[in-house]
Amino acid sequence: MIQYLNYLDHSLFEWIQLNLRNETLDPVIAVFRDKYFWFPLYIFFFTWIFFHYRANFWYWIFAFVLTIVISVVVDLVCLLLMLRIIWR
Repeated sequence: MIQYLNYLDHSLFEWIQLNLRNETLDPVIAVFRDKYFWFPLYIFFFTWIFFHYRANFWYWIFAFVLTIVISVVVDLVCLLLMLRIIWR
């Protein structure tokens, strides 16, 4: 059963890699992956929140920063746990 699931997993992966390719979207995806591409969007969000929720602006900023801190902490905890389990 495990061998069949492994075969199915590899076959599905190969099918996705070979049949669902689109070379015209490769440059677009490369732009989306750039971290500087998203700065105008973040500036827009902060400006929009400031003008529409001026009374609660600092709560939104706190929530945004807290979200980033939580994601970094979770990432570091997972990294440390994996390092202890794998011993690398």
